[in-house]
Amino acid sequence: LDELGVAITCDPTSLAAGESAVCESENYTITQVDALAGEIHNVATATGAVPPGTPGDPEDPVSPPDEVVIPLEPLVAGLELVKSAQLNDTNGNGWADAGETIDYSFDLTSTGTAELTDVFVDDPMLTDAGIAVECPQTTLAPGESMTCHAVKGYTVTEQDVEDGQVYNAATGYAEVPDNVEPIDPPESDVTTPADEATYLASTGGSSLGIIGGAAALLVVAGGVLLLARRMKRPVIEA
Repeated sequence: LDELGVAITCDPTSLAAGESAVCESENYTITQVDALAGEIHNVATATGAVPPGTPGDPEDPVSPPDEVVIPLEPLVAGLELVKSAQLNDTNGNGWADAGETIDYSFDLTSTGTAELTDVFVDDPMLTDAGIAVECPQTTLAPGESMTCHAVKGYTVTEQDVEDGQVYNAATGYAEVPDNVEPIDPPESDVTTPADEATYLASTGGSSLGIIGGAAALLVVAGGVLLLARRMKRPVIEA
């Protein structure tokens, strides 16, 4: 505690023969080193000063050392990745057209109790396009989060439009301390629709089917209305 600047205070600070005092320290923050060791091992010694002129001139007392061991839960490491895409839809049609760009961001969160180092995101599609992913830092404390960004937007290609979508997947990586189980690299993907007909076909949808369904509903609704009007006509007796 002395080496860490953690103060210890005693009450009282003077003891008559047979008296006792309680000494308490400020809060001690558990460190990564403690967690890796699996315990906190602390040793303390009490000392005192004998007032000058005490009969027999006894030496200043020093207590035998006393120690305490506090077991700690083993460290675990975890990483979460959530990828997002923002289409710069210049013509406002709601679809990714060739020449438009998509901005990608990556939210990383440390979900374990161990500190993570060398944290980075691997995005093969952006790498092939010569676009780097930058993160504000390379370490994550337990529970800490950060957002990484592609340095520039990905330009939609004609092939993307033919495919009907821009599908992109990324993986998060990080190093863990010694004696800690490695993380299972998290993956996250996002799809940006690029062509209405192709995208609906690949997802099993159809704009014609939607229109036909709506028309059928109108026909049924019209038939019900006509039947209701006929039923409301009064009956004239001869």
